[in-house]
Amino acid sequence: MAIQFKYDPVKTSQAVAFLLQRHGGLMKYLHLIKLLYLADRHALDQWERTITGDSYCSMPLGPVLSKTFDLIKGADSDSYWSTHFRTEQHSLILKTPSLRDKLSDAEIKILAEVDDQYGAMDQWELVDHLHRSLPEYRDPRGSSIPISIEDILNALSVPASDQERIAVEVQAEQSLADLLGVDC
Repeated sequence: MAIQFKYDPVKTSQAVAFLLQRHGGLMKYLHLIKLLYLADRHALDQWERTITGDSYCSMPLGPVLSKTFDLIKGADSDSYWSTHFRTEQHSLILKTPSLRDKLSDAEIKILAEVDDQYGAMDQWELVDHLHRSLPEYRDPRGSSIPISIEDILNALSVPASDQERIAVEVQAEQSLADLLGVDC
């Protein structure tokens, strides 16, 4: 059973806004998306869940959050996203502050820790670092290759038995959320 979390575009937007606010409201989106990947990876390592619920892929410049990248490129005209952000010359600009009501204190702490550790690197230093340090990243040779949650868990040395348990838990959580009509 493959592990797939449910993408939460509002929570993701709030995470993006948090990082943008820490950088004066403007960041190169390449830099931003790498920080989000590292935050999701760190959350997965700590809690066996991600912050965004996004899916990932290896692209020539490193790992990318697929749905978030689509929002940045304008491929999806999500109104919440477009209310808060605009893309201009490879940068993401915060148009209006976002609430943080979907982010827990623990998620904000991880975002801040990742930004504290990697946020001062320029985008190219960060790309180079991720190419060298992330075992789940594979050079797609000009294309893209999916990175599964299992790929990340394997890179984090999570045993197969724990991965199976996580898959069952995630499926149960999502089924219950669907039944109750709430977000997980």
